[in-house]
Amino acid sequence: MTSSGGKTIASFSVFASLLCAAVAASEGGHSSYCQIRQADILRLEADVKVSRNYKGLWVSQKCEIQPGPRFQVRRYHIFRNGHFHLIRYYYLDPWCTKPDYSISAIGYFVPPPEKATSSADSWVVPGGMELDYILRKVIAVPFTVQAAERLSRKVKSSCPGAVPSSWKPFKKYKVLAYEERA
Repeated sequence: MTSSGGKTIASFSVFASLLCAAVAASEGGHSSYCQIRQADILRLEADVKVSRNYKGLWVSQKCEIQPGPRFQVRRYHIFRNGHFHLIRYYYLDPWCTKPDYSISAIGYFVPPPEKATSSADSWVVPGGMELDYILRKVIAVPFTVQAAERLSRKVKSSCPGAVPSSWKPFKKYKVLAYEERA
């Protein structure tokens, strides 16, 4: 988000420069107002602050295309106490109109994001944080017979005997259930 925000400001300053040049030309070369505005914009670019407001509901704006290719829509709900419920819906097409399967994960961050130190800052995603987490539950839901067979094979190869041998579309399958004991 931050990197796209930075790009937005940079794009805006280029747009503002072009707009000011056009206004100056139309007003017979008087560009003092535009020079002041442009200086303000450039000063603001240096003052961009990164928000640590991670709480809330985050939903993909459109179908996302990941390497593979994989087509997905994400729905992440992050609560104030650092707990989360994440769902990824995978599709068979780049328009996300043909559902394949979904994976749902419930867990929490360790430590909670508000207690994270600056060492948690991401080196990969500007403005992001890299945190450890504990998964409490992972659920897979196939939406097609092919997805049911594929997911069943993958889970059986990793965790033999953990789930039923044959999966059916639209049925929830608990892939992980972890409860802490005090």
